[in-house]
Amino acid sequence: MACSRIVFQVNTAAKAVFLLQKMNVLGIGETVLDKSITINGYAKEGSKVKACNEHVSVGGPVPIALILLSRLGARCILVTTLGSDKEGKDVRNTLAGEGIDLTVNRSKVTKVNIVLTNTRNGSRTIIKSTAQHKKLTRIPIQLIQEADLIIFDRHEPIAFEYVLKHKKEKTKIITDPSTELSENTLRLITNSTYPIVPIEVYEALAKKISLEKLIVTAGNSGTYLLKNDKLFHEPAYEIKVKDVLGAGDIYRGAFAYAVLKNWGVKRCIKYANLVAALHCTKVGNASAIPTPEEIKEFAKTAKQCSENKISATQLIGRAHHV
Repeated sequence: MACSRIVFQVNTAAKAVFLLQKMNVLGIGETVLDKSITINGYAKEGSKVKACNEHVSVGGPVPIALILLSRLGARCILVTTLGSDKEGKDVRNTLAGEGIDLTVNRSKVTKVNIVLTNTRNGSRTIIKSTAQHKKLTRIPIQLIQEADLIIFDRHEPIAFEYVLKHKKEKTKIITDPSTELSENTLRLITNSTYPIVPIEVYEALAKKISLEKLIVTAGNSGTYLLKNDKLFHEPAYEIKVKDVLGAGDIYRGAFAYAVLKNWGVKRCIKYANLVAALHCTKVGNASAIPTPEEIKEFAKTAKQCSENKISATQLIGRAHHV
């Protein structure tokens, strides 16, 4: 489905930052409204548990990454589907307040997810919306060709193929693939400039495709870079985890920022680890996204872990598949 463009104006100061930085990021993917509830341990089936806190915020892999990038100075445009309901209006207002321009495909309702976060260990359970949106088919070609970097999630496979056809050769792509190794997932990974996958899918992925470079995220074990059968490990940071919701989205957003700064891939990984760790020290998704000032302060005292939870030897042993 083609999109109608709705551009939200941002303040003059923010625009000046965008013009100075000249970093154009196009994001394409699903946007939801997260209704988050924090609880002190899950209740047994049939029982009741009192909520510790409740809040509502924007969710979705691409919007979360773009909010971070916008705060760091990038000019961001999001192509997505939103409802004409109150929830959709709230999401649009929030993104506009973050300096993000929108190209919106209209739907009747906005997707609303319920997110349960366990304060004891930071784990979360998501109850996904039943709302169905038509897939995006075409993206304005001007947006594609003006982008220095494009961030995609797993929800718009038709639009992804359209972008691959029309993007400039130098445009970088970062994707958020599914943990299920479908054909769509493999297309996203193999066409990403920097393939980033969670450790949970690495072994199965390594048996299916061959890549010269692969970035494997491993939670509190940090990140592994497999490149030409060589392994590089970047440790995680020592933190007290309060919430892991959106950690992967923030990781990709921070990685994208580092890429736009023309940093080397190892430095990109280190920065992404740092920012994602900071995000996990707060409860929430969009509400927990770090500001540049918070990142700067965290970097002054942050300490990396000295031990790995995942065996590097095991990864090296699997590397010949990649």
